[in-house]
Amino acid sequence: MTDTRWPTTTTAGALLFDMDGTLVDSTPVVERTWRSFASRHGIDVARILAVSHGRRTEETVAEFVPAGVDVKAETRRLIAQEVADTEGVVAVPGAAELLASLPVGSWALVTSAGRALAEARMAAAGLPVPPVVVSADDVTTGKPSPQGYLIAADRLGVVPEQAVVFEDAEAGLLAARASGASTVVVGACDAPVTGGLTRVADLRDVRVEHAAGRLLLSYGASDGVVQATERQPEPGLLVGGSGSWLVRAQQEVRYEVRFRDALFRPDRTDLLEMGSDVSTGERLRRLVVVDSEVDLLHGDTIRAYFDHHDVEYSMVVIQANETDKQFSTAARIVEELDAFGIARRREPLIVIGGGVLLDIVGLAASLYRRGTPFLRVPTTLIGLVDAGVGAKTGVNFKGSKNRLGTYAPAEKIALIKDLALFQMLEEHGALLLDEKFQGLTPIGDEAAVAVLSAAIHGMLEELQPNLWEAELERCVDYGHTFSPTVEMRALPALLHGEAVCVDMALTTMLAYGRGLLSEEQRDRVLAVMSALELPSWDAVLDPEVLAHALEDTVRHRDGSQRLPLPVGIGGVTFVNDVTDTKIRAALALQRELHEQRNRQYAKTRP
Repeated sequence: MTDTRWPTTTTAGALLFDMDGTLVDSTPVVERTWRSFASRHGIDVARILAVSHGRRTEETVAEFVPAGVDVKAETRRLIAQEVADTEGVVAVPGAAELLASLPVGSWALVTSAGRALAEARMAAAGLPVPPVVVSADDVTTGKPSPQGYLIAADRLGVVPEQAVVFEDAEAGLLAARASGASTVVVGACDAPVTGGLTRVADLRDVRVEHAAGRLLLSYGASDGVVQATERQPEPGLLVGGSGSWLVRAQQEVRYEVRFRDALFRPDRTDLLEMGSDVSTGERLRRLVVVDSEVDLLHGDTIRAYFDHHDVEYSMVVIQANETDKQFSTAARIVEELDAFGIARRREPLIVIGGGVLLDIVGLAASLYRRGTPFLRVPTTLIGLVDAGVGAKTGVNFKGSKNRLGTYAPAEKIALIKDLALFQMLEEHGALLLDEKFQGLTPIGDEAAVAVLSAAIHGMLEELQPNLWEAELERCVDYGHTFSPTVEMRALPALLHGEAVCVDMALTTMLAYGRGLLSEEQRDRVLAVMSALELPSWDAVLDPEVLAHALEDTVRHRDGSQRLPLPVGIGGVTFVNDVTDTKIRAALALQRELHEQRNRQYAKTRP
């Protein structure tokens, strides 16, 4: 008979355990220690306890200690106090039994405590100390850096992907995920990093068997009740009491993205296939909105295309830059729609231009008659890989970026999602820029197609399961935490994509400060930005502007920062604890590296 208490199983080559909160409950000691520290220095202890768990003592001391106090001396004092104080230290339920079931050499302890403190607490809790212990004394950067877990896996003779980490704190969970190991949440931590991870209430919910050098792990519920995923309600009408009704409905969303060369060549019909049935012989009608710069360069070609296919059309030429991204521009397009007398089910609106125009026209189309179909033809790089493939529309309002907008599907990805794409940009970025992505050489053509296809695919892969942004932790928001405010403050000097890049540079510094990126990875990111002639700094950046930007983003993201940060190159995590102090430190480093690059550039000039 199947034991339904243990429904989830996995295999591993080794187990890596955090100590405090995972194996040992040392809460009374921790609170006593930090209270004494806070009292000595006049600090609100609640601020310290909110961020100290899972971090090395020295890192927390450095963040909060007043100026002039010796950080190392204060750290030694606190550690000595903790080693001597073990009153109230107990094992987490199930820890002793689980560790006793493990073969020698199959598990390690990875802790933010020093070696002496780790041994004292494990002894006080009645738990064994394994041969492999990676403590604060063994690493140069503490959690959320993955260094400790990488060292432990290496010492046990396994690659990180063969290990399972048990952790209870956000900093440790970030470290575990960044290491590449499978990760299990112990306890009630509800930080964004826990999304999609296996969770147990305590170690009574973990059972391990071993055979042929492998560990078989089962996760269940110690009370015999297995939590099930809540089933989503089916669409329908629910009649309640007291004359109330609840309506539930779902709408399928489908739209196609096509990647085409020479779209306006006479034999191409992509723009004519949506709407009226060409085979009926009925004359097609289209309202076409074109960016004024595109009209100067390609207007004759576009008009010749529609004339060739005998389309009745009206061309509306719009100047579209960020200062024109206002509701008045969208209202003008609505007036043109009404004057043209568009049949909304058979005559889709066509918009040809960059991301700004796509957003404006998308908003107008979504408002006219509660939704008019439209086709996007992006003509800029950002328009192609961002606005041209997503579902959002919008205009600026009262100095705020995209404050008015809708979701209306039409017919940065490398750093936080796609290592291969990042490497392509490293290798071919300068060539792509020189050729303006036009494929003027065989190598350039191959690289352009590969980069654009990967960027579009990556964006759609992220958007498709979360098109309406019900889930607010979106990796495509990387570069969009500070940039909306920065862009509006810097207008018209800073373009949208440039503001996003400056934001990416800042959040790269934040990630580096947390140990999520190595110095080498940080410099690779900045080097790619430089090779693509993208800015990593702007004079508008200052702590007050960024604090305001973060406050506005928190309101937009339902009260939490949900700030995406790169983990290495090709990974991402979300954090909610970015403070003014951390922003100032990241900003100072960003400015320093910018000035350093300027000095180096000046030396190379003749």
